[in-house]
Amino acid sequence: MKTLTFAILVLSAIMFFGCEKESQENDNNNSKSFYELYSFGYDKEVLLDKTDNLVAGETIWYEFEASANEIYNISWYDAILTMEEESDEPDPEYATIKVSAYHQNKTDAYFANYRLIQMTGSDQTIIPSTDETIFIKIEAYDSDRTGKFDFNVDHLVFNNSKSMLISEKTEFTMSAGDTKIFFIEGEKDSIYNVYCNQINEGVALSDQIEVKASNYFKNSEGLLVGPIYCREKTFSITATEDGRIYFVFNGPYWWQPATMEIEPLFE
Repeated sequence: MKTLTFAILVLSAIMFFGCEKESQENDNNNSKSFYELYSFGYDKEVLLDKTDNLVAGETIWYEFEASANEIYNISWYDAILTMEEESDEPDPEYATIKVSAYHQNKTDAYFANYRLIQMTGSDQTIIPSTDETIFIKIEAYDSDRTGKFDFNVDHLVFNNSKSMLISEKTEFTMSAGDTKIFFIEGEKDSIYNVYCNQINEGVALSDQIEVKASNYFKNSEGLLVGPIYCREKTFSITATEDGRIYFVFNGPYWWQPATMEIEPLFE
């Protein structure tokens, strides 16, 4: 795919045991005077690597075994990604698909009917709260555009040697399809303020950045904040129990790389 002219990111702040958005007037009460923010270095373990063909009216199901509190990245390649420029027509051999990921009961969704629309479509990152079988549902978004597609699930395995302590404002680059993760070891009732910014001059701001609580991944609810812009934005997260808080950045497949910065803030 050719280099393109804009950048949009998807950001999630996730906590295994829960998190909640506090009002600004309460932010100073229990704000941590010091805490450690780390990058999450990982290696990819391929769980699914499929090339399949979708015909009109068909539904395709995949499944994989997931472990509690592990991180899984779900990605696919369809007709939208065959367009090298905005003005191009999609490759007629490829389908345009929508993807849903379900818990073991095949009813409660991690995400539903997600597709790679122009500018905002990205990989989906999930963190199960329990050991379970995760089911993936593939359907045609456009019944007139069926055909082949590629589908992948990767287990993002923590690699301590690749992680880094972030003690000041730190820049990083997000390219198409990237997943960048940061984390805090949260303490119950503590408030953590994290600054995030997209610093490219003249680059479009994201309208797809979200902050989510752990129950979002259990029943598709619990959206705390979103959509929001990640331009000079401070996230204030309260830990309702001891547990790790993740910040997950997903780079969409449409525009050029973005330069981001992240910083832990202390009172």
